[in-house]
Order: sequence, then structure tokens, then C-alpha cells
Amino acid sequence: MALYHLYNVVPEVLKFIDELTNNYIRLNRARYWGEGMSQDKQEAFDTLHYVLLQFVKVMAPFTPFLSEHLYRLLTDSNAKESVHLESFPKATEKLIDPPLEKGVALLEEVILLSRSIREREKIKVKIPLKELVVVHRKAGVLKTLEPLEDYLKIELNVRKISYNQTESDFVQIQVKPNGASLGPRAGKRMREVSAEIAKLNFDQLQELDEGKALLVAKDFEIRSEDVKVQRNPIEGRFPTQASSKVAVALDTKIDRDQELEGLAREVVNRVQNLRKTSDLQLNDRIRLQIRASGDVKEAVESFKDYIQEQTLCLELEMTGKVQLPQKEPWELEGQNFEIGLQKLESKAK
Repeated sequence: MALYHLYNVVPEVLKFIDELTNNYIRLNRARYWGEGMSQDKQEAFDTLHYVLLQFVKVMAPFTPFLSEHLYRLLTDSNAKESVHLESFPKATEKLIDPPLEKGVALLEEVILLSRSIREREKIKVKIPLKELVVVHRKAGVLKTLEPLEDYLKIELNVRKISYNQTESDFVQIQVKPNGASLGPRAGKRMREVSAEIAKLNFDQLQELDEGKALLVAKDFEIRSEDVKVQRNPIEGRFPTQASSKVAVALDTKIDRDQELEGLAREVVNRVQNLRKTSDLQLNDRIRLQIRASGDVKEAVESFKDYIQEQTLCLELEMTGKVQLPQKEPWELEGQNFEIGLQKLESKAK
């Protein structure tokens, strides 16, 4: 910003918008939906408000009129007259949490790799899978994911998350030199050092991860920043996908209960579409009537509680004739069914 190199700034701004929308807001939507105003729900809204207000100040030099409009929506009479009279935000050091940031970055990587397996195996996202295995030789890396495990289960639609440090069971490791780090030090010995780095095994990589130095080519010292690790998936118990950062394996075997839950999730999707076309607010509670037969009926009956929870439905009735005011016919897996919806007045204060 000081040098007016805006071509370096705008991509970061757009990246932040994407992360705020597709990571924080989307992954925390259940917190916003909660009945009443619990402490957790209040904290979710307070955090979002704080972030949006600070971000509007960041955006002000780039989108002055939009930022001004949003600033007035986000503030009260105690705020400054204009966002352009505010100081540009400065980082609050005490709020920076490097382990959490690493965990979220790894979360994003695991999500991308897992989705890739689903696409390759042609398994719909709506069908729940039994187990996801996250693979990395370093326990500390896996530990950063533990506080975020619930997000992984929801986003990837898996029932169980497990962690495995035995990378050799899932991937082949290819080690390459990091020229940016090694080049200035190795000089003419670069080819010799590179050849030795390519021979490093799992145990030696573990030592580097633990912060230890290794001697290669007799007397040349290397550390973790001197190597790049590439993971190539190997055939095993579960289909596997890997990147330079982590590997994942998914149990893709599908049983009857998983098929029914997948259908129930499809029903939820249709209800959510009907909510939108009915101009309902995000937290409006509803009553549902569903006319269905065959697999769809079995799925609704088996996962009735789940459907009600996901759609904010307080009453769900299976019926032979839908009589509610908002209704729409649907087709799913070759089966016709109909959904009726009615908004209920909330009792929450």
C-alpha cells in the first residue's frame, strides 16, 4: 500500500473474502442458526461483525462508495461520520494464533484432497463415508487438526476421522532439494548434495522435522528448510490422495444406511431450495409435509431428526397429500416426491 503496488494487494483482499465466506461463515453456519441467543451464537455474530467492520476499513481505498455504505450499516451513531475518517487497521499481535492458522491451512488441504477422491471414485458428496484417514509422519502436524475435527466431518460428510503417522503405508516419498535455500550455500557442490538429499529415508526426514541437522555428502549440513517433500499415493486398503503437505485416505465402501442418509441429505437440499424460493429468513422455523414412497420415504423416516435439525423444522409429517401453502414436486433417483412448507412463528425473544 505504501508503495502503491496495488497489484500485490487486491489478490490478497479477494483471497480473504473467499476465506471469510467459504471457510469461516459457511463452516460456522450452524452457530448462526441456533435457537435464541446463546453465548456461542453471540460470540459468532460479534466476531463476524468485528471482522466485517475492520475489513470495510481495509476496503475503503479500493471501493470507497461500497465501503461507506457498509460502514454505515455496521456502525451506530457513536461511530465516526465516515469510514474515510477512520485509521487504517493495524494488526493486533495478541490475536494472532500460528498453530490455529496452520491447522486451518491443513484443513483446507485435506478438504481438497478428499473431494478429489470422491470425484475420482464418482461418489456424491451427499453420501456419508465411514472413515477419513489423515496421514503425516509428524504428530505435531496432525495435532493441529484435532480442534477442527468436527468441521472436517461436516464438510466432507465422514463419520470418523483417524490419524496415521506411518506414511510408507499410504505414499511414496520423493525428496528434492530446495534450491532457494541450498543454492547460495552449496555452490559447486549442488549436484552432489542434491543426489544425497534424494536418498533420504523416512527416519531421516523425521529427524529434520524435529529440528535436527543432518550431514550429507560426508560434511554438508542440511536442515528441514533445505528439502522439499513430494508425496505420491500408493495402492492400499483405501483410495489415497496426496500433496506435498499431507496425504488422505477414504473408506469408499458404501452400505445401505449410507445410501439412505445420502438420500436424506438430498431431501434436505430440496427443502433448503424451497425455503429460498419462499423468501424465508435464515433462522425462520418451519413445518414440513412430505409425500414420498420407496427409498425416499425410507430415508425420510430413518433420518427424520437429521432432516428437521438441518432445515430448522419443528414439525415433520409424512402424508399422502401435501396441503401446506408452499409446495413443490421433486424427482430423486428416479422417484417422484413432494414437499410442502409453512413458516412457523418463532417463540424466541
